[in-house]
Amino acid sequence: YIGGVCGENNYATLEGICNTGAVNGDEYIGGVCGYNDEGSIEASYNTGSVSGSYRVGGVCGYNNDYGRIKASYSAGSVSGSSEYVGGVCGRNYGTIRDCYYNSDICTVGAVKLEDVEGKAVGLTTLQMTAPDALATMKFSSEVWEKKPADTQQMKAFYPGLTAIEDDEEYISYEAEIAFKNTNTNTNLVYGDDLTF
Repeated sequence: YIGGVCGENNYATLEGICNTGAVNGDEYIGGVCGYNDEGSIEASYNTGSVSGSYRVGGVCGYNNDYGRIKASYSAGSVSGSSEYVGGVCGRNYGTIRDCYYNSDICTVGAVKLEDVEGKAVGLTTLQMTAPDALATMKFSSEVWEKKPADTQQMKAFYPGLTAIEDDEEYISYEAEIAFKNTNTNTNLVYGDDLTF
């Protein structure tokens, strides 16, 4: 069992934790926890890449019968060689609620290659870094915070945990403007003045 924070969680609650590094192994590999054995993973996230062969997940590799994962996300890539690979959880027998993965980066689905509406779904990078991301993800503002984009540094931030000082996982972006001449009677050339 290999996890970014915890290999195996036995009956405990993992809350308000994060992993930002790569996690690699063979079986039961998770961005936060490899094997959740009747424990709880809440308000946690992973932004590192996760790879393995069997039961590989962005948040948790394997969530057993009484395991719970809620209000958590993964924004890293997830890969594995079996069907039990997911952006949130590789194999789930327990409860998952309000969990998300970045569908632009991770293309394997939420849980065992499929999204589960209301439980574990994919969101785009834009949705996860937008100003209203906490509302979209149904995350409490008492536990989570959403920093506005830094337009000077060209950074857009994922939700961070209020308990972690300077928690600012972000993506860098480039701004691009495209103009189209809708007046077919004129030919604009480089250097011409434009009126808006």
